[in-house]
Order: sequence, then structure tokens, then C-alpha cells
Amino acid sequence: MSEFQNESEHHRPDLAKGQAHMSEPIITERTRALAQRSANCLVCQRARRRQAGLAFWIVKTFEGLCPFCRAYEKVHGRKSHEPVPADRSSTRNC
Repeated sequence: MSEFQNESEHHRPDLAKGQAHMSEPIITERTRALAQRSANCLVCQRARRRQAGLAFWIVKTFEGLCPFCRAYEKVHGRKSHEPVPADRSSTRNC
């Protein structure tokens, strides 16, 4: 290991040797409120639903700049332009 890596582990006593520095993101109430704003955004909703067009392009291009879109990704684990997965429990196999 390099000298820099040894120093960074030395200053992080909460990390065991060989453990990754990345941990699960902490989701606060503020983050959930910001994500809800993106979930209710008309432009984001249209982008998720249609997957094409101007709204899709705008959301896909600028979601890294929008705090609501960033929070949506943190809370839901997908980008704000990606479609909402179909709920399998609501479909019936007759």
C-alpha cells in the first residue's frame, strides 16, 4: 500500500483495515423532503413516464445540478429520469 493510503486509514479509526471508505448514504428527513419535491415535479414525472422528449432531455442533462433530483437518487436508488419499476404485487396472473 502507498504511504498516503496508510495515513488515511490511520486517521479513520472507525474503518477496519481493508474495509471500504464508502458507506451507505445517510438519508435525513430533509433529504426525503427534497426527494418528495422531485417525485411531485411535473417535468420529472413526465420524464419518468415518457422516457423521451424535451422533459426527458432536460431532466437527464440537469439532474446533477438539481438538489431535488440528487436527493431523489439518494432516497430511491435510481436517477430521477429513470422509470419507476412496475409494482409486481398489483398485477394478477389469472
